[in-house]
Amino acid sequence: MAEFDRMAASTVGTQGRAAEIDQGLRSHMMSVYNYLSGGLFVAAGTAYVFGNVPVLAQVPMDQLLREQMIAEFEKIKAGF
Repeated sequence: MAEFDRMAASTVGTQGRAAEIDQGLRSHMMSVYNYLSGGLFVAAGTAYVFGNVPVLAQVPMDQLLREQMIAEFEKIKAGF
């Protein structure tokens, strides 16, 4: 079972060290979140441009490849 008294007694002298670790972890996670949000904005911007610029939305594609892609999509929609 959990020994709450023992856990509390062992952490008395480590409050300063825990604060340093917490601050370092917070800094690291903020940089990770910043990279993730930056990537999300780049992906959203790219999707917006390709969806709204007519020249980019009509990228030439081989008719056979287009039919294969549509057939695969239909299989996915049907649940295989």
